Amino acid sequence: MKSTIDNIKNRFMQDTPDLTVSGKYENSDNNFSEIPYSMISHMGKVRNNNEDSCAATKFHFFFEGKEHTFLVFGVADGMGGLESGEKASYTAINEVISYIGNNLALSATTKNKETLLEFALKKANDKIMEINDGLDAEKVMGTTMIIAMVQGSILYFAHAGDSTIFSYSDKKLTQVNHTHRLKNSNALFSCLGLGKDLKIETGRFDMSKNNAFLMCSDGLTDMVNNIQIKKILSLNYDKPKKIVDELLAEALKNGGIDNISIIYGYHS
Repeated sequence: MKSTIDNIKNRFMQDTPDLTVSGKYENSDNNFSEIPYSMISHMGKVRNNNEDSCAATKFHFFFEGKEHTFLVFGVADGMGGLESGEKASYTAINEVISYIGNNLALSATTKNKETLLEFALKKANDKIMEINDGLDAEKVMGTTMIIAMVQGSILYFAHAGDSTIFSYSDKKLTQVNHTHRLKNSNALFSCLGLGKDLKIETGRFDMSKNNAFLMCSDGLTDMVNNIQIKKILSLNYDKPKKIVDELLAEALKNGGIDNISIIYGYHS
């Protein structure tokens, strides 16, 4: 078994991650295999800095004469004093991508994709808690995290916090995760950096042909309701850049009181 795993790792490759962090405002149409997507992160109209981070990257390797490809998308919404939130979200993104890259070959031919993502979040949580141990109380940091991995038409996800992932098909918008907020409150009962007992939700859904996904921080969902989100998606389904631009514009028009990060992609 060890020689087989080493052989996989020797043929493992990662594309350069597409990172959008720390107030960087840019958006363009992109294409991973059969998943055209667009991604943006914006400071909003009220905050003085951007504590969100998001990323997209592709992993692929050859095994038994076949190429295995995995697309990975992530959104993290940081929190903490001074620049701690930015550091937390960026650390989470990088730890998760690194963990997936180092361990993907071990589970690429199994059905444990959700477990892989869950362990990646736990690894990132451990890293942030390790950093927090050396910080003064006012600099302690945390972050939400939602990570999605697409293989073929199946999207697997894991998350902790109040960032959101939707599926969109046949003009129907469905939130597929549950936000980790206390009832009637914006307070979180689970996020990375909060403690060892991290609550993680995992799941999957079949995108098949022409199904789409939307991942975002609460800077979008707190400003734009699901009815308006669905309307924007229904008018521009196969134009990821236009969708992301219009969702961002709507969030800013409605106040833009928080940082806003959005990733939209569809199975072509």
